[in-house]
Amino acid sequence: MDFNKRSLREMLGYLIPLALAGLFNILNQGFRFQKGKEAYLHLGLLASVLIEAVYLYWCFSVRRRFPQKQMRGSVTLFTAAFILLSFLSCVKYSFVP
Repeated sequence: MDFNKRSLREMLGYLIPLALAGLFNILNQGFRFQKGKEAYLHLGLLASVLIEAVYLYWCFSVRRRFPQKQMRGSVTLFTAAFILLSFLSCVKYSFVP
């Protein structure tokens, strides 16, 4: 498989934030049962923001590649649903006891 600079940059644009979000979730598990919840809330929120950024990056890259207007609208709608579900799960598991 031949990679050019653009495809490598796009792949790293997905992988680096996802790897950081996974690292923050792993660190988040260590802070979950400690007395101070500030680090727990910050790491969970940061991981959620990184995942939502990956969704947005994916949406814009797909919208750029699809010439059909209806398909671009569907991709945008699905991305909005993914972001909403990610946000709701962050609120459910981070802020609501």
